[in-house]
Amino acid sequence: MHEIIFDRNSPYWNEGGGFNLLFLRAQERHLNDLAKSRGYIYLNQIYEALGVCWNPEKENECLKYDKNYIVQFQFEVFHESNSSLRIFILPSKKES
Repeated sequence: MHEIIFDRNSPYWNEGGGFNLLFLRAQERHLNDLAKSRGYIYLNQIYEALGVCWNPEKENECLKYDKNYIVQFQFEVFHESNSSLRIFILPSKKES
């Protein structure tokens, strides 16, 4: 599981607040579609799609798409007291 903080440091952040969740859900769908079409997606591509800085010194994990999965990855979003959004990238859910 990976954690990303989406806040006013991102160029896609909106002070109104309502747009931020809509943006994150749209990016989640887009990134999953990208992973499905390519067969993989790198963690840094998720950070870049959200406009969030990532540490290039850390290992850049490759999330592989597998046709046996319903969802390759999923965002779980929590509102923080300073209006930022804490995003957890959850592992894949296997088809039941």
